[in-house]
Amino acid sequence: MQKKPLFKTCKHLFFHIRPTKKLNSKQSTILKHLILWKMARIKKKTQLPLSPSFKLWQRSSTLPKTASLHIKRVQKNEQKESDYFSQFTTRQTLSSIYGNIQKKQMNNLVNQAFRRKGHAGSRLITLLESRLDVILYRASFCTSIFTARQLINHNKIMVNGIISNSSALLLSPGDIVSVVHNYEMTLKNSIKSIQKKNLNKPNYLEISYNLMTIVFLYAPTYVFFQTYIDRDNIHKSF
Repeated sequence: MQKKPLFKTCKHLFFHIRPTKKLNSKQSTILKHLILWKMARIKKKTQLPLSPSFKLWQRSSTLPKTASLHIKRVQKNEQKESDYFSQFTTRQTLSSIYGNIQKKQMNNLVNQAFRRKGHAGSRLITLLESRLDVILYRASFCTSIFTARQLINHNKIMVNGIISNSSALLLSPGDIVSVVHNYEMTLKNSIKSIQKKNLNKPNYLEISYNLMTIVFLYAPTYVFFQTYIDRDNIHKSF
């Protein structure tokens, strides 16, 4: 029977069997080297790095850079989410104030506001306040912008003596809004109840409740809202 090499014999004794017989000098030397090698290997694996928050077996030279990049990435994502949320709330609030204007109509107004000189957000509000349905509501001819649109759709409103069926019509300074003759008395009765609740009259409108007419004097430059709207963020929201 062929004998095993001396190194393999000592390695087998080290890993599997505790030797009971005495070893010669060569066997004890090899076994001693194996023990020292095993102890050094165990010590290297169990040695902890200076910063225990990092991964145990990763190179320390790459850890600070990786951590800083991760922090920057998280901060950037949080900033993107907060910017998007503020823009979304501004867009939704502005749309609800003006009666949930259709997206296509709002985009057209935004494009017009960007083409004009001045602050884009203020110009957009000026254009929104120049709409026919908004002017009827500001003049207290209607309880809401939705009822103003119903009057326009049912051909009850005239602009410069011509019946208008477009609630998105933008008025120019000097335009006269009136009510068709056969609907004046009906609207007068509803206006009385509205006037008791709303006593504020816009300065840019000349209103005659006897003649049932509205004269658009000029486009407003500033409008007060009951809810907060970031005017600097309006042009970024669309």
